[in-house]
Amino acid sequence: MRRKTYPIAVAMTAAFLSLSAPAAAALVPLYQLYSSTYKDYFYTIDPQQRAVAISTYGYADQGVVARVESSQVGGTAPFGRYYKGLPQTDHFYTTFSDEVDLVVPLGWVFEGTEGYVYTTHVPGTYPLYRYAHWDGATSDLAHFYTVDASRHAQLLAGGWGYDRIAGYVWLATDPQLGVQFNNGTLTITNPLSGTSNNYQVGQGTLLPTQADLNGRPGNEVAFTGPAGTQTKVLVIDDSARAVHTYLFENGIPNAFLLGPYDLDRIPGKELVYLINGLGGSALYVIADNTQTKFQLFGYQNGFLSIVGVDDFAGHGVNDIAVSNGATVFVSSFEQRFSYSYVIGNATNRIFPPADTNGVAGKEIVAYVTPVFSGAFMKVIDHAARFSRTYTIGAAAIFLPFRDRDGQPGAEVCYQELASGLFKQVVDRNAFVQTVPSCN
Repeated sequence: MRRKTYPIAVAMTAAFLSLSAPAAAALVPLYQLYSSTYKDYFYTIDPQQRAVAISTYGYADQGVVARVESSQVGGTAPFGRYYKGLPQTDHFYTTFSDEVDLVVPLGWVFEGTEGYVYTTHVPGTYPLYRYAHWDGATSDLAHFYTVDASRHAQLLAGGWGYDRIAGYVWLATDPQLGVQFNNGTLTITNPLSGTSNNYQVGQGTLLPTQADLNGRPGNEVAFTGPAGTQTKVLVIDDSARAVHTYLFENGIPNAFLLGPYDLDRIPGKELVYLINGLGGSALYVIADNTQTKFQLFGYQNGFLSIVGVDDFAGHGVNDIAVSNGATVFVSSFEQRFSYSYVIGNATNRIFPPADTNGVAGKEIVAYVTPVFSGAFMKVIDHAARFSRTYTIGAAAIFLPFRDRDGQPGAEVCYQELASGLFKQVVDRNAFVQTVPSCN
């Protein structure tokens, strides 16, 4: 006969209680695990309990069944976890007080709360269906939870009985929306529900990448276009049937909408909007999670171009680098601060960001060819707030940056056009060496 004793649940409960609660108003994954020995499905939001169940008690990890609220918000109820040992050996989850009144006298013991689920449907949530399986020969009872309605017939055929909707939850991952743009109308289709909604957006351009822009479940779609003498950026939140509009005074064609990027480690990615106009240039960040636009950097003496959006500081969050050709400006949205690095007035090329020194943070490499002096290469190491200069001397062809010696950091290899020699910049050691080739 199978054995599953109550101390298993006690150990998991102790691990659960030892952890501090997640941050308020955040979604957390609800993990699903299964034990073929105990014929038991176990659900938890606690990564530590998940690890204990796998390593100590032999449960198999079956991924994330859904996402739930980590703290109580309006419309939610605690998703309580209850356990009963032999012969049922069952984990049971409910938000309903009448069910608690029924199972507790029968021997189920409260172990904790596995997040909070909605008691009624709110936009963007899905039903969490509960099924039960009874083995009359062994008196074993199991409960199973899923958001996948298509499994209903399969579960019934396998001896499971449909119980009820345990609550409403967010999907484990946000589905990619179907998007069509035609004659000023944007049609967004949810592939799971099959429902479509139309949005009158006018003429413009659709940002090809959709993502979570507001920190809540579901992907948003971004669109930009003219709005009279202004430029508009629209963020369409189809799950809430909402459109957020951001207007920019410079309604000119020389504008670039980029993203999405994580610029501040807060849920919801940001959009980057660069405007070049007669009155100068401006770099904006659109943070739809707070429904704000922020001018991160302004430049009055010409046009700017995007160098890259990457982790230049080595802090695990993206910064934005722009250039006017003679200077590179690196701006941090998280810190609301910008740094400048002079590279020269005859910059020939600025390469895509790369890790050239093997230390956290990407470097910016510029190839500068002054008219009256020799060419040189400038490496901007923003993590160190420093730049390094390497003399090139003559015109050169640069090869793709990559690791050529097995040591940390990518080497910068180039061929001098006049001599035909191959040379390699080893930035982690700050020297240039002649090499047989740039293979």
